[in-house]
Amino acid sequence: MTPMALERTPGEAAVARSVDTARLIRCSVRCFWDGAIGAIPVIGLGLAAQALRLHERVRRETGATWRRPALFWYWIIGFGFTVAFDRLFGVAGMFSIFGIFLGLQSCEVWRSFSGAEQSFWNPGARHLRWGVVLAYAGYSGSMSLIGMMALGFAGIAFQSL
Repeated sequence: MTPMALERTPGEAAVARSVDTARLIRCSVRCFWDGAIGAIPVIGLGLAAQALRLHERVRRETGATWRRPALFWYWIIGFGFTVAFDRLFGVAGMFSIFGIFLGLQSCEVWRSFSGAEQSFWNPGARHLRWGVVLAYAGYSGSMSLIGMMALGFAGIAFQSL
């Protein structure tokens, strides 16, 4: 027997709909594993995108609200600081400032779930949250790595001129 959730739209009465709990748990755990593998820079980009798609599917099915965090500022400012600290302190500075901005970004993603309301309880919500946090970490790592490689290639090209 599948549990029922009440679906409400503004101005209308609540409508009962069926929710498959086993599918919610499977999608949540799969989101976690896809996000964990997606945290590997560049290699895991496809699985990070899949983790975010699974999160969106579960979110729609449970009727949860989620405020998507504005992470592009973390990406832009973090990349600028990463390049600056790489020039000033070398690889150790680059990795330390990248870790700091990655932690700040992960905290922001985690906080975006705090005010989320849902009409149906998802037993795998913790896996879902970790999957999204790890997927965004993979995106940040990938963008930083690709940006650093582009700057390195641009530096090599300018040195040869």
